[in-house]
Amino acid sequence: MVWFSMFCLLKILPTHENFLSVGYQIITELFDVVIGDVILAMLSNGPNPPTPHRSRPISNEHLKSINDLSDIGKFKETLEPILVPRIVGTPNHEKVRNYIVDEMKRLNWSVELDTFDDKTPNFGTKTFHNIIAKLNPNAKSFLTLACHYDSKYIKDVEFVGAIDSAVPCAMLLHMAERLNGYFESSKTSDLSLMFVFFDGEEAFQEWGPEDSIYGARHLASRWNSENFFQK
Repeated sequence: MVWFSMFCLLKILPTHENFLSVGYQIITELFDVVIGDVILAMLSNGPNPPTPHRSRPISNEHLKSINDLSDIGKFKETLEPILVPRIVGTPNHEKVRNYIVDEMKRLNWSVELDTFDDKTPNFGTKTFHNIIAKLNPNAKSFLTLACHYDSKYIKDVEFVGAIDSAVPCAMLLHMAERLNGYFESSKTSDLSLMFVFFDGEEAFQEWGPEDSIYGARHLASRWNSENFFQK
């Protein structure tokens, strides 16, 4: 199983208040690179690709075709509902979670909520919900793209978290929609796509081993106990 973090790519984006106007071109270029890798992995090797999977070069002609798949206007529409403060346990957090789930289900992905409780240092016990979306839930292995959908709590500040991590969430949703037709023939493939939208990535007080990546820690522990990583 291969993991790829959308958040790592977005670290290079501008963080000032004009982000939405100056960052879209960079987002589009990053989107092109990511979907190029996904298309090659999902489509080039046929319904039952050999293992191990190896990267392949992308020609200029192929890159142009990939670029034509992106729609920045549609991307903005996808991003808008996520571009709000989304602290765990707040109404906005629930709205964004429901929006992501509804969008993935609309595209006929299998969606599972990994719900659990964990203690926080300053807000008591919180309930978290990882979102796990699979193109083919019965596949033997997955190319996994992951990001997180919660935003950081900062006292007396409405922190939107555009880069960290609304944009990566929108990139995954936009990718799923723009490539939906390409994926149709791959919905029974032994190699499939899995999108994980982690909850509780942000620390509530101070980043540390027990106050951060709540969702990732829980899901890793769960999958390890289920021997999921051996698949």
